[in-house]
Amino acid sequence: MSGIKQKECVRCGDCVKACPKKLDAQNLHLFANTINIKELRSLDLSNCVECGDCDAVCPSHIPLTKQFKLVKQQINKFEKQQIQAKENLRRYQAKLKREEKRKQQKKTVSKSLVATSSSLNENDNKQAVIAAAVKRVREKRKSKVQ
Repeated sequence: MSGIKQKECVRCGDCVKACPKKLDAQNLHLFANTINIKELRSLDLSNCVECGDCDAVCPSHIPLTKQFKLVKQQINKFEKQQIQAKENLRRYQAKLKREEKRKQQKKTVSKSLVATSSSLNENDNKQAVIAAAVKRVREKRKSKVQ
């Protein structure tokens, strides 16, 4: 229909009669212009088989099939973005939980180390100091021998 100008919808209903799926192409056209997803779903836009019968009978020469196809693509893209956003949020929340768990584990380990070190008596501390000194002396001897 190149060369023929598109006009406004006159709401004649010819497109509705021509649709093999019995879709309400008039209202689909109306809501497709505003991309009202809720209404387009309720009118079963996804059931449009893009046959072009509505285009052929439209006295206003509105490219309904092209419009419906584009809107379905936009809705699919939007829905994929919504799914991806939900997945990203779920992953982020899981990350926050893991980080919080690590913080709690570090606190628990720190508390147990403090408790362990404070429970050591003086004898244990002296033995540890002596053992460290003996180790240093042995290392010095080894280095002198070599």
